[in-house]
Amino acid sequence: MGELLVSLWLRSLNASIDHAAWNGWDGDRWVVANCGQSREVAWLTSWDTEQDAREFERAVAKVASEWQWRANLQSDIAIDLRGRDVIVSTSGLRLQNDDLVQLAKRKRVSTREELAAHFTAPVLHNPHR
Repeated sequence: MGELLVSLWLRSLNASIDHAAWNGWDGDRWVVANCGQSREVAWLTSWDTEQDAREFERAVAKVASEWQWRANLQSDIAIDLRGRDVIVSTSGLRLQNDDLVQLAKRKRVSTREELAAHFTAPVLHNPHR
């Protein structure tokens, strides 16, 4: 999302959120899944420092119930602080938090080409075709 979007999102849920909550953003990954009759969410965020992660964790804790209500999420939102990572997830995906951390593709990019390569799936060559 980036610091700008995180700041807009947090302030839309609670205008009094401390500006430190989005400073130090270092990347994130989202997944939203329909599981039966409920929508489930998992959001892995990475931060420059553990202090940045704690500040974000505190901010999300302040807005979690409002977010749940506005997004019409049936499951409670939990926040899992892991060093410089914060995982925000609903109960339907919470058990997969370890898998989400392991599967998240993380890489710094600085050019358009690197960005395109980061989001492009590798092409597998099948010699039997």
